Amino acid sequence: MKKLLLSLSLGALALSFTPASSFAVDAPAGWQAYTINYAFTGSAVKKDMRGVYMPAESIYSGDATTPGNVAFTCYAGNFAVNVALEPMDMKDLMKSPDKSTRRKAKRPDVKINGESIKNADWIYMPKLKVYQARRRTTAAKFYNSVIRKDAISMRGKGKDFVSLNLPPLDPAFKEFGSECGMGTLAQKN
Repeated sequence: MKKLLLSLSLGALALSFTPASSFAVDAPAGWQAYTINYAFTGSAVKKDMRGVYMPAESIYSGDATTPGNVAFTCYAGNFAVNVALEPMDMKDLMKSPDKSTRRKAKRPDVKINGESIKNADWIYMPKLKVYQARRRTTAAKFYNSVIRKDAISMRGKGKDFVSLNLPPLDPAFKEFGSECGMGTLAQKN
């Protein structure tokens, strides 16, 4: 399998990954599941963990033509959400992430069912035009909004609100997140 490296801005730490498998259907309806194997490399990683591949579960919405796409990921117990306000194929992002290390801290405006939520910190990747929540609690709010069928809209500074593409619950969503203690396949302690 072909390996790609992604440098992270955490000292001498890099992330190598290979696509493991895809359960996605070409249609943008519903949640699409995708699994990637990640391996950390570099001097900032414990020697016994360098190059050890671990699966990262992902589910994403939409395709390259739909704005407001969302991707949830679960890797070694870490839960995250990514949002693309402009049209972007989230699967392509996961398969071949941009190697640019340029990141910005941002506080986009977020509304859940029309009600503004407290500003949360996000990391914005300008080249990709993708936001990533910095805290698990923010990812959990978005995840729970899917379960409750809430509408979420989000905007960057000086932009219009974009309704996020949050498909209804389906088997892919329900089975997502076992490593993070979520979903029907959750690993409970």
